[in-house]
Amino acid sequence: MLPYLKLAALCLAVVLGIAACSLSAFRPTARVSLALKESGRPGPSLDSMSCVVFSFEGASVGDQLASGQLGGRTPSCLGLAGVLSQTVSVSQAKSGIELSLPVGTYQIRAMGFESSGGACAGATVPSIVSLPSPKVYLLASESADLVAGNRAVELPVTYEPSTAIERIFDCTSDKWRAVSEINAPSPRYFHSAVWTGNKMIVWGGTTNQTSGLGSGGIYDPFTDSWTAMSTSGAPAPRYLHRAVWTGNSMLVWGGMTGAGAFRNDGYVYDLVTGWSPMSPPVSPSARANFEAVWTGTQMLIWGGIGGSGYDPIGWRYTLAGDAWEAMPLPGALGGAQDFPAVWTGTELIFWGGQGASLMDEGARYPPGGAWQTLPPSGLQPMYRHGGVWTGTQYLVWGGKFECQLRRSGGAIRSHCRCVDAHGALSVWGLHRKFFDVVDGQRGTGVGWAAV
Repeated sequence: MLPYLKLAALCLAVVLGIAACSLSAFRPTARVSLALKESGRPGPSLDSMSCVVFSFEGASVGDQLASGQLGGRTPSCLGLAGVLSQTVSVSQAKSGIELSLPVGTYQIRAMGFESSGGACAGATVPSIVSLPSPKVYLLASESADLVAGNRAVELPVTYEPSTAIERIFDCTSDKWRAVSEINAPSPRYFHSAVWTGNKMIVWGGTTNQTSGLGSGGIYDPFTDSWTAMSTSGAPAPRYLHRAVWTGNSMLVWGGMTGAGAFRNDGYVYDLVTGWSPMSPPVSPSARANFEAVWTGTQMLIWGGIGGSGYDPIGWRYTLAGDAWEAMPLPGALGGAQDFPAVWTGTELIFWGGQGASLMDEGARYPPGGAWQTLPPSGLQPMYRHGGVWTGTQYLVWGGKFECQLRRSGGAIRSHCRCVDAHGALSVWGLHRKFFDVVDGQRGTGVGWAAV
């Protein structure tokens, strides 16, 4: 009997596989023809380049090119992380290529690679950028709406060498590069910045802490260019607010418009449709200098300072329902500002900050659950430090702390503020070993480790 069951299972697997292939085959696609033409004017010639990469911004995760090589994903050092791409030789790019893509709206860019490493026809983008001193030119950029059933969309693009945008990349160089100041937002601080996946959005801020700014800009790292944001329907000018990126839009909430003028309103910014207000909050108090994280479905806000001092009550905002819900109090912890909060994928974590006094405590909060206090870190109480989530660990670095100096007679002098010169670099990890460099004790579990 058992052999028959195995045979039946095998047949079912074959049938399911055929069905999956059939579904894939009937997925709506559209044809696109791409060809690069050269004006012949002075400038970097196409023939001096090693290869051409066409990128298709707007492709969904999992999309592939249905003909030619399978599409690769461009590396983050090109400012087009995760974008579908196709590498061809220069001769192929000039004679024209034809591809099949899932229907949708795309920003199609042609990038020319010039390297001392020689030809790279057929190579992948990661291997191209690892060549010695690669120069990357933005040759052309076109937008296209690909619709199923239409004949091939033809995009003959004229490459103008005299106006080519040269970009020099080296994914292994560990170098800084200046950002263009052309059309950039005016100088400011206490503004917000979010990353969309291929662009940075900067908004708000101040120049004097007596009034806020209501302008912003969108920076494209590949073209090294800024685009001004719409001010129609924009929030009131503010600073020390917070912004998060949802995957499709930016949420802006809170902040202050001047000394003592705190806000408790929020807005949604869509790259296409612009600004729209969030519903009036149920009761989150107006505040500034709090922290906000995006969970995938909700924005969590906690901490900050308002008209009544440091606020210990956090809130959850659900974008789909445009609704607020209060979070429970974090136990005995009071409110705070100037601390880093991160989202781990399942919970919010924060440590330190400036409250009624400097904090050397932290907590973790899973939405819908209860707060849990972090174990002692052994660090000085501090604020204005930095913190990030690596995927498994919460890294904290730098910051300021208060120290107390004693006279020879033992009387305590007034406290001073000190920058933690040795970095106070510590790691908080989940289910990992830790090593206390002060007393040499070892252990396992949840804990801190000096690095």
